[in-house]
Amino acid sequence: MIIKLLRRMSVGKRLATGFGVVLVLMAVLTGVALYGFSELHQINGRLAQQNKGPATTSAEMYAVLRAAVLIIGVLAAVVAVFFSRRVAQMITRPIARAATVSDGIAQGNLAQKVDVNHHGGELGLLLHSMQNTIYRLRELVEAVRDRAEVVQNGTREIARGNAELSSRTEQQASTL
Repeated sequence: MIIKLLRRMSVGKRLATGFGVVLVLMAVLTGVALYGFSELHQINGRLAQQNKGPATTSAEMYAVLRAAVLIIGVLAAVVAVFFSRRVAQMITRPIARAATVSDGIAQGNLAQKVDVNHHGGELGLLLHSMQNTIYRLRELVEAVRDRAEVVQNGTREIARGNAELSSRTEQQASTL
């Protein structure tokens, strides 16, 4: 069921969902770590009471560890959000560009240029293939245009020959 739901989503939404799950897991792990530190602090406090010694080092260590975990968790969340948006853009922009180029080809616009230098991987291959398609279609249209001109010139010559033949036939008929 989850797979079917993911297949209906766009690539960008799939990536955002994946990074969202990662963020939730990071938040849960941060909570677990803080809970563990709290439990250790309480155990250390009980041990210090039993020994009648100061527990200030335990409290200081707990505060430092808690702050460190919170800072790392927040930084990880910020980095994850930044990278999720960046990766989504890196994937969805070339796909959107490819769709635009494909629509242009369908409408007969073969003057488009596809910038394939900035994209690697499968998306780069797709854009490169689309650029090759545009070039081949241009060549095909030019070849058809050249052949049509040859046929048009041949048709003109035949029409001119027919006109001359008709003129000569009329001259022969009038002479007779």
